[in-house]
Amino acid sequence: MAVSNGEEDDDYMDNPENHNIFALNTICNYDPDIIPYLDSPAGTFLIRVSESEFEIDDQRNPIFVQKQINK
Repeated sequence: MAVSNGEEDDDYMDNPENHNIFALNTICNYDPDIIPYLDSPAGTFLIRVSESEFEIDDQRNPIFVQKQINK
């Protein structure tokens, strides 16, 4: 699984310092909303469209953004 915002250019993506590897369980603990999509076919592009919902990215819908507040 790769997670990105979709706006990264080739220079950014080609730099290994811009990437991290996490256990899938860790990612699911941070955001359990992704769990229903784990069986999606390889190459599936999803975007978050609400606080708890993703959709197939057809390049027409804006990405839902919510500011996180660190406690």
